[in-house]
Amino acid sequence: MNTDSLAAHIPIIQREIAQWLASHRYSEASVEAICAGIAYLPQNTLCIAIGGTTSFILTDEGAVISLPTPTLGSVADLGIFIIQNIPSGITQVLLSFAFALDTAGQLDGVLMHGGKGHTLSDMVAKPVGASISHWLHTHFNLDITVSVLNDQSVQALAYHQMSQTHAFFSGVVGTGLNLCVVRNAQLIGLEPVAIRVSHPFEVSQAVSLEELVSGYSLHHLYNALVDPASAVSNTSRLSQVVLNQGKNASVAADVIAFSADVFATLVVSVAEHFAVHTNLVCMEGSVFWHLPGYAARVRGRISQNFGQAVTIDRALTQIEALQLLLRHASN
Repeated sequence: MNTDSLAAHIPIIQREIAQWLASHRYSEASVEAICAGIAYLPQNTLCIAIGGTTSFILTDEGAVISLPTPTLGSVADLGIFIIQNIPSGITQVLLSFAFALDTAGQLDGVLMHGGKGHTLSDMVAKPVGASISHWLHTHFNLDITVSVLNDQSVQALAYHQMSQTHAFFSGVVGTGLNLCVVRNAQLIGLEPVAIRVSHPFEVSQAVSLEELVSGYSLHHLYNALVDPASAVSNTSRLSQVVLNQGKNASVAADVIAFSADVFATLVVSVAEHFAVHTNLVCMEGSVFWHLPGYAARVRGRISQNFGQAVTIDRALTQIEALQLLLRHASN
């Protein structure tokens, strides 16, 4: 195996993404309708962003508390994490949820499956918010309504409210991978974790697109290309291999470039499928902004395919986006 097989695999992935998009149906949700739903939430709604690695809570005073996300194997794990970190008297929680939901716009969604090292096994195929609310009531006699939006919807809604832009892509490339399209003020949510493509080293093996791009999985590609003694344990260490310019720096750079190319291919494929004519992408996530050369490569690849320069704006963090949505809804 070598890095040449990574670059050669991009056209194959592009065909597979196009085939997947052509075989699936998508629901669209009105941006304004979702924001109207948020407007009905009480003023003391608590905002929590549940990420694959780190979670954030917005306090009444406007401060942001950062906490490591515990291993989420069940609704009990998620419920305990919430009640351990919310003040008394809270009756409404708004979650930004970093796992695959099957809805683009409602204030809840059915969990498709776990990811990023979290199984959430007893929540799969069930509405996330309703499941948490039911668990809190059953086990602690707490009447807390939990509303849920997936990460990419939160980012897209917040960016729309800030800019009033009606056609753009909103993405998160961090521990996981998310992508959303706003077209004519309609929200089209995508779950790249559901897109199956062939593995660059084992073409007969189908893997989630997220496994070839996300921070949770990216270092595994690198480890498959180097000797065991050079293996790294996470994407941050993969980044250091490039920055230190030591042994295997070129391999690490090629792996990062492959991830960026796959993400750019996804954006281009989605633009073609949904006939979205825009040169604007709004991005959040540690992989996208912190891996060496990642953002610049994505911008270059998308610009090349679109035939025009693409603007990539830095999105708010998930907790900042939730805060903006609530503030905007109350005005």
